[in-house]
Amino acid sequence: MSITPSPQQPSPFTMPPLMWGSSALTVGVGPPRPWLWQGYLAPGAVTLLTSLWKAGKTTLASVLLSRLKTGGHLAGLPLAPGRAVVVTEEDPQHWLRRNQSLDFAESVGWYCRPFQGRPRPAQWTAFIDGLVDLHARMPLSLVVIDPWAAFQSGDENNVASMVHALAPLQRLTARGLAVWILHHPSKDDPPIGRAARGSGALPGCVDILMEMRAYPDAGDDDRRRRLHAFSRFPETPRQLVIEWTADGTDYLARGTILEEDFTRHWEMFRSILADAPYKWNWAEIRRNWPTPDPPEKTTLHRWLQRAVDKGLLKKDGRGRRGHPFRFWLPEREEFWRTDFLALLHMPELRQPLVGHDSDLAMPSSQTTNDEQPQIPDQLDPSLSPAHPAAPPTPAVRPEQVTMSPGPQSRHDTPPETPSPPAFLPSQTPPAPARPDASLRLDFPWNLMNPADVPEHVWQQARRMTNDQ
Repeated sequence: MSITPSPQQPSPFTMPPLMWGSSALTVGVGPPRPWLWQGYLAPGAVTLLTSLWKAGKTTLASVLLSRLKTGGHLAGLPLAPGRAVVVTEEDPQHWLRRNQSLDFAESVGWYCRPFQGRPRPAQWTAFIDGLVDLHARMPLSLVVIDPWAAFQSGDENNVASMVHALAPLQRLTARGLAVWILHHPSKDDPPIGRAARGSGALPGCVDILMEMRAYPDAGDDDRRRRLHAFSRFPETPRQLVIEWTADGTDYLARGTILEEDFTRHWEMFRSILADAPYKWNWAEIRRNWPTPDPPEKTTLHRWLQRAVDKGLLKKDGRGRRGHPFRFWLPEREEFWRTDFLALLHMPELRQPLVGHDSDLAMPSSQTTNDEQPQIPDQLDPSLSPAHPAAPPTPAVRPEQVTMSPGPQSRHDTPPETPSPPAFLPSQTPPAPARPDASLRLDFPWNLMNPADVPEHVWQQARRMTNDQ
């Protein structure tokens, strides 16, 4: 029995060409295209923005759409001019109201509620094909889908349904359009990077993942928002604080989340360290925190280092046991130099202030050869140019002095006090005598080096001894 082979059925799949080598990648990709919104919206990429409902997703998109007619900056980032199509579940009246303050001009078009209910997969694919045809007739820069849940076909928690719904968007990105999907978050308070509701295939398939959150501990009228981003592109800011202006026509950049967080706590830092009795380490600062919920160690270290980098605080120490990092306000140093208790904790501050006279400044007991003391001529007439210099009187040792025996009467004439020995201007004056060791000093002067105790303290001690 002969068997006639059946005709071979055509294969539904055609093998695509293989790009081999790095040179093929260069040819296949082409020259780089500029960003539509720097860091967030790129030609040929899909961006997912997740935020709580009624928290400002559509407001941010509306301000961006109004800037497309001329370009410029949004939230401190460059924005290129272009044209956009918005696929929205909202009624045209809402966009008409926004247009009164934002003026979209002729740079934006809308598909308001294009389906009755959620589209079937075939309808969604045909709709995307219609956008491709529109782009061929009228070049577009951006397609906004707001929100994704209203137009996704199938179950959002099913991976296969999510992938099938996202696949038609590649027809738009392949032609250089940027696609911006607005989405709702999951329940409770999801961690950063996992806010998108539904299957993880959605955040996994997009190119740029944005999450917008309300500012912590903010009032109802606070217009700031925090942007967290994860991206395939290094140009995407990982963190950014934006603020909606009072007139509702712009967003301003307020720096990174770390910078804004530091700025919010700096005044509290300053109030704590303004009354510090000495240089404090991080544990002492945390122990004196005015609120019942002080920051964690790592957060506190980050804030302190940022204050040092900005020149708002000074820092010393080695960061080791026994030598921790210590922090202080620069203006506190002048006060501490006049506080003897502070000098006990910080002997390194016992240095003379430039342009200030202080009894607590450490006296210099030695002079260099280049800094000989200058003695005015009026101290000794014999040193003036009209009189020859007298030879210095030799010092008299205590054992060479003879005392007359017996007590003296109070009517006796006291012995004449010898004048101090003269010395030439080119000579160094003799070192001052050590203070009397029998004198008793009060705390804390009794803990200091006698040579560092101010003269007025010694005089007071002598008077108290004589009174006794």
